[in-house]
Amino acid sequence: MRKIILAFILGVIVGSGVFLVPKTLTRTPKTIGQMFVGRQDVYYAGYPGDVIELHVYWIKKRGNMSAVYSIRDLPKCLNLLAIVPSHEAVSGEVEKEKFIILLQLKGEGKCTADAKFVLRSGNVEVSMPIRIVAYGVKKGSKLRVYTSKVAEIGSEGDLNGSILEYEIYNPTNSSVYIRDVKIELPGIRIVNFSPIQIPPKTSRILTFILKDDRPIKTDIVLIRPLLLYSIGNETLEMPLEEYRFEIIPDYTDILGNTQVVVK
Repeated sequence: MRKIILAFILGVIVGSGVFLVPKTLTRTPKTIGQMFVGRQDVYYAGYPGDVIELHVYWIKKRGNMSAVYSIRDLPKCLNLLAIVPSHEAVSGEVEKEKFIILLQLKGEGKCTADAKFVLRSGNVEVSMPIRIVAYGVKKGSKLRVYTSKVAEIGSEGDLNGSILEYEIYNPTNSSVYIRDVKIELPGIRIVNFSPIQIPPKTSRILTFILKDDRPIKTDIVLIRPLLLYSIGNETLEMPLEEYRFEIIPDYTDILGNTQVVVK
């Protein structure tokens, strides 16, 4: 199984502009085999003002194309900043359009929504559900978090059994007790988690495993877990670093046919 571990750098987008939606790719549409990869589940714990980056992929035979696209039914806790199209060729006959959706967390508290990314090109219209659970955390964390694994992107893979590992540093003069980690997505849960204590001025490794029991699985999952910890009698919370899971299926299936596949 071939997997690619990538470091994620937000804000650097090479060769593409930033647009507000709805927007249009000004190319000529053609009726050909196409694959859309955009159905996804998202849990994001973050601070107000944090930017969430979602990805949707449109893969098709090489040729001119035009499309109108937008995102609908966002929760009230999120602002849509932009959708950035990024075009690339993946083989001599196939090209890929990657849509980078930038959302901003507005405030504290939890909100949920069943959003949709909608794209229309010629006689083809697709709607890809994006299930979002967002949680705004009050600023003021006393810990520092480092991560060793932020993305798993490739043509095959399985979210079930993925191991997430974080290095957590306690800069305070008191011991910190790591109590729990939360991911509030139906069907996805944490296993093999054990509470740990971090002495003052010390780092510890926090490791846990994802269990995926969703009846309908998506090829894209974005998770930023919520960490619960205590210092003395005070219980606090903070976001960990995000983990991005994306499976982009073998694109050769779209060559030589006129089917529209939505994943």
